[in-house]
Amino acid sequence: MRKQAVQELTAADPILQQLAQEDQDPEVRRSALAKINDLTLLTLRASIDPAAEVRDYVHNRLAVLLSGQASDAPNLEQRLRLLEQSATTELLQQLVRDGAEPELRLAALQRLNQEALYAERAVQDPAAQVRLQALAQVHSLPLLEQVARESRKRDKRISRTARERFESARQEQQRQQQIEELCDAMETLRWDGETGPNAVRFAKLDEAWLGLAEFAPETMRARFQKAREAFNTNFKTSAARRHARLDLLQRVQARLQELQQLEQYDPEDSGLQTFLTDARTEWDALGPADDAEARRLQRDFEQVCGQLHEQWRKLGQHFAQSRRMRLTLADAEHLLQRSGQVLDSDVTELEQRWRHLPRLETKALQTELEQQFERILSQLRARLQRQAERKEQEQEALQTSMDELEQALNEGELQQALDLQKKIKELLEHNISLSRRQISQVEHRLQAAAGVIGQLNGWRRWGTNQAREHLIENVEQLLEQNLAPAELARQVQAARMAWKEMDSGGVAPRALWKRFDTACERAYEPCRAYFQEQAALRQQHLAERQSLCDDLQQWLEQTDWSSSSVDWREVSSRIQKTQQQWRQIGAVNRAERRAIEKRYQGLLQQVQGKLQPQIEQELARRAALIERARQLAELEDVHAAIEEIKQLQVDWKPRVLAARRREQRLWKEFRAACDAVFARRQAAQEAQQVERESNLAQREAAVAAIQELAALHGTELMQAQAQYQQLREQWEHTGPVPRNAQAANERAYKAACAAFEQALQQQRQREENAQLEALGQRAQICQQLEALLTAPAAEVSAALEAACSAWQQLPPVKPALSKQIEARFAQLCEALQADSEEARQALVQSLQAQQAQKRQLCLRMEIAARLESPPEFAQERMQYQVARLSQSLTERSARPTAENSTAEAQAAAEEWFLTGALGDEQAQALEQRFNKAYETVFGAS
Repeated sequence: MRKQAVQELTAADPILQQLAQEDQDPEVRRSALAKINDLTLLTLRASIDPAAEVRDYVHNRLAVLLSGQASDAPNLEQRLRLLEQSATTELLQQLVRDGAEPELRLAALQRLNQEALYAERAVQDPAAQVRLQALAQVHSLPLLEQVARESRKRDKRISRTARERFESARQEQQRQQQIEELCDAMETLRWDGETGPNAVRFAKLDEAWLGLAEFAPETMRARFQKAREAFNTNFKTSAARRHARLDLLQRVQARLQELQQLEQYDPEDSGLQTFLTDARTEWDALGPADDAEARRLQRDFEQVCGQLHEQWRKLGQHFAQSRRMRLTLADAEHLLQRSGQVLDSDVTELEQRWRHLPRLETKALQTELEQQFERILSQLRARLQRQAERKEQEQEALQTSMDELEQALNEGELQQALDLQKKIKELLEHNISLSRRQISQVEHRLQAAAGVIGQLNGWRRWGTNQAREHLIENVEQLLEQNLAPAELARQVQAARMAWKEMDSGGVAPRALWKRFDTACERAYEPCRAYFQEQAALRQQHLAERQSLCDDLQQWLEQTDWSSSSVDWREVSSRIQKTQQQWRQIGAVNRAERRAIEKRYQGLLQQVQGKLQPQIEQELARRAALIERARQLAELEDVHAAIEEIKQLQVDWKPRVLAARRREQRLWKEFRAACDAVFARRQAAQEAQQVERESNLAQREAAVAAIQELAALHGTELMQAQAQYQQLREQWEHTGPVPRNAQAANERAYKAACAAFEQALQQQRQREENAQLEALGQRAQICQQLEALLTAPAAEVSAALEAACSAWQQLPPVKPALSKQIEARFAQLCEALQADSEEARQALVQSLQAQQAQKRQLCLRMEIAARLESPPEFAQERMQYQVARLSQSLTERSARPTAENSTAEAQAAAEEWFLTGALGDEQAQALEQRFNKAYETVFGAS
């Protein structure tokens, strides 16, 4: 009924629009919409109507109305307005093809961006203006060609326009492609020399670009220009490289000429090798040879470098020959300077070595070296003769000493017999000229004497114990003598030294020692309070020094030093007074001494800085007096000179004082000038000679004192370093000596210093070796415990207890090593005492992981000992040596020396002793190799 009612309604009836929007029946809504031509309402229902068939119908209805084909379609203006407001792509495509008016089709065409549709309408649209507008939107070459072809018979104008645009676009595309190719070609172009093809090609590319530059985009023009500039830069760089090659070639040729003028060259001097390496690096940095001239320069460079290397090799060979001769000379000199005996076989072997050395091409050098060798050889032969004579004297002395020993025993002189016995044993150790029979006879007599000495020695021990008893009684009586603490401490120390001397003849019974030690401790007890008082006194001295510094600082800050009213004489006097007070204050603790001394010196320097201008004026005044006194020494009127010199002495009184040394120097100068006036020139010369003799005596005394220090041993030698430095300063600061004695005194001084330095170095090495030996003993116990990690549990307990006991008896090592070796020992004890098998296995795995480290340490020790390693480790040893050499070159280390080798061996030994390992066969083999190398390095130390 509603559908039929709709048919009776008119399009303008409001009920019709209400039904179209609100009726529940889709058919009713569609019937209502079929009579409506309101484009806005239709557009709305096309998007929101719930029925799909209604929406499809409305779409079709809307397309018919918009195209203008329906009789009730709105006017063109309304349709164009709706088209601008909302239209789907599908609707626009339909309107482009079915729109009644050209304006409608153009409007729809402009809303689309479909080049294929543009080409279609350019051919098929009935309106020329639409076809032209559509053609204007076509840019694709295939579509332009298609439009030109299909419209050839329909619209010649369209066909011609499409053809023209097609040709123009194709030409533009070709031009852009050519521009791209030119840019690519220019970017890949490189200068290959004046005779290369790229120079011509560059000109052609440049010419081709001129015809296309106006069509190129800005980016392409910039790209081509950049590539062109790069080529020009490459050209200039190539020319610069040519000049650089010529310059480098000339430098290498000049170095070759320099080398050709030398007679020898040290091959270990890295200067030439560095020059060659740098030259090749610099040559390679110039790039490959890219033309004929560059290749010719390359050949010349290689030839000159080869000649330079060959000349270096020849000079190095000559140097090596002369070096072997010099080394032989050095060995001969060393043999001559060596203490102890010189063997005839050593001298013979030295002569044979010299005879087999090749002769040098330089006759002058050959003659000089031969003369040196003959001189040393003559001295060695003379020394052999003296040794032979001394051997005869020693044999006689040995027989005489043996007779004296037997006589001393017959007379009961035990100490004399002991001294003679020691002397005879020393003679036997050093006397190698005795035959076996003679040595056997002497030893038989010594053995018989030893029995008698043993009997006498027993009686002496009894007497020594009696002396110990007496010493204990003396110590026990010290407290009753009311001695001063310092004297009491000295006597306790003397008693302990006396006890120690008695121990040289045999150790005292333990009970007797305990009694003596207890008596010493009781006697020393009062001294502790005394030394505590001394410490408090040092603190008081520190407070006094700080107070003096405070006064000095306050004076410095409160004084207006720029004022003219400053009494500089008073300033100088106060400085001297302050210095005197400072010297009179007693000692302070060593820990505070440096800081308070630094503060005092800083404040004193500030005050002296204020006084310095006045001092300079005063020094200038007195310098003028000295100059006048010197002039008076040449005055003919002696009486007038003496009168004036007396007045100068009165005027000499200082207003302000300079440094003590400077004052002394000025006074000496003034006094010398005065002496010259009183005694004339001859007296001055005599005074100068006396002073030089005095200086010589002081220097000789310093040399003698240094020689005495060089003869010290052990702790005394180490403690003598400060005194040694003082003696050196005394010698250096002593004035000039007589010329005829200067050279000898300097030689004696240098020899004494060298002897002390050598003794000091040997003592340090002995201490280092002792530390290393102690560390090795602890490492041996750790090695025994490491072997227990895989042993049955029943064997561990007793062995561990014995190891701990032995560990406590070992001598201490320095703290830097003690901490690490103690950690190794503690870790092993903890693992062996633990019930967990996992803890042992973890430690075993850790020790296995250290096997490679132990192997490298063994190689390091063998290298230091200069021993061969097993063949299977040759490659690893070579790698380590190469790495070490590379590191030394990088760090510019010095050449290896004996000291460096010993230091390397000591470092390797310390690390070896601190590193654990399992006691398997491989570890035992390493241990044997290491011990052999260790004995080679340190066995004779």
